[in-house]
Amino acid sequence: MPKPSDVPTLLFDGDCGFCRTWVRRWKKNVDDQVSFRPYQKAVDDFPEVTKTQARQAVQFIEPDGEVTSGAEAVFVLLSYGESGWWRWMYEHVPGFPAFSESVY
Repeated sequence: MPKPSDVPTLLFDGDCGFCRTWVRRWKKNVDDQVSFRPYQKAVDDFPEVTKTQARQAVQFIEPDGEVTSGAEAVFVLLSYGESGWWRWMYEHVPGFPAFSESVY
């Protein structure tokens, strides 16, 4: 398995059953291409993300340090698996980002 620093990382709320359920599902889609870490144990490893940000929404950190959050982070995560069209919709369909974030 690659080291977490070599692959993107999704920080999620490790105390949230809903979050843990989705993480199990997403892991099946992306295999070892993404590291999944509870923010409670890992946020200090990522100076580009504050604890407040990590508490508010999932954070997706690329190896180059680029960070996305919330629904956008989920769609970027899914693009590492078989569902790249969600990210495309987020980036290209007017109104989709606002709708997605409001549902998130």
